Amino acid sequence: MEMKIITQEKEKGFSMVEMIIYIAIFAIFVGALITFSLNINSSRLRSQMMLEVKDQGADLMRTLTTSIKNATVINNPGTGVSSGVLSINTSNLQTTPTIFSEDGEALYITEGTSSPIALTNNKVKLTNLTFTNVSQSSTPGIIKIRFTISNTASKSSPAEQYSVDFYGSSAVR
Repeated sequence: MEMKIITQEKEKGFSMVEMIIYIAIFAIFVGALITFSLNINSSRLRSQMMLEVKDQGADLMRTLTTSIKNATVINNPGTGVSSGVLSINTSNLQTTPTIFSEDGEALYITEGTSSPIALTNNKVKLTNLTFTNVSQSSTPGIIKIRFTISNTASKSSPAEQYSVDFYGSSAVR
């Protein structure tokens, strides 16, 4: 009797189970990559928003303190009074009076008879603007400044809300 040896040829390729496992591993990897990318983008946007708020506030404070230092007279607020409007005279007749005021959204400057110009952009909101004249009779004029700058993303979640209170003072030279 003759014996035949039967050999099975192994089929090449992946079985269905192997294919499902590979697809699942790939899907998990892609999902993690997308989540990581979204978190990085969210962090970048929050950092940009925080930087915008801080930069706008610092620029406003610098503009206000420089204007007060270069003023000749403080018209408003009067001594010992707080106000949401600052009016000063300058040595230049074309910019006298210089008036700083807010509308609940932005800070405006009006120089002389010119139209008001916004000093803030639409990415931030200015609130709680207060000028307090703390001058003494022997001083030329000292103004305390306080305001709050926040981002304008009104529909954002509380985690995306950001605001900074700014405080400063300046004296007429």
